[in-house]
Amino acid sequence: ANFNTAVLAAAVAPSGGSFTTKTVGQSSLVQGADNTLSFTLKPSYSLAQGDLVTILGLTGTQTADANLNLLGPQKDVFTGTGGWTQADGKLVLTVAANQVVSSLTDSVFTISLKNNGGGQ
Repeated sequence: ANFNTAVLAAAVAPSGGSFTTKTVGQSSLVQGADNTLSFTLKPSYSLAQGDLVTILGLTGTQTADANLNLLGPQKDVFTGTGGWTQADGKLVLTVAANQVVSSLTDSVFTISLKNNGGGQ
């Protein structure tokens, strides 16, 4: 699974906002392998408690719908989990209580998905 270009174009903030930084890296292109995706996001304006961030374009995985655990330095800014929808390849993050996603610094977190066994 190669997510590098799909995700870069699809990180979306509430109210049509955008991101000044939006990158993704991955640990594996091997079919059927676990793939750790590392995201770096910086919104064009700060996001507050309850705001949603939706990442699109993560299609073609074997990971079933679930709340995925977030790892990494800013995992707790987004409640520690993200709502995953396999069919849409969509990850929805919610800014946690008493947290802010700053427009001044990068927010970095990772998730793990299982690559499709049949290629993308």
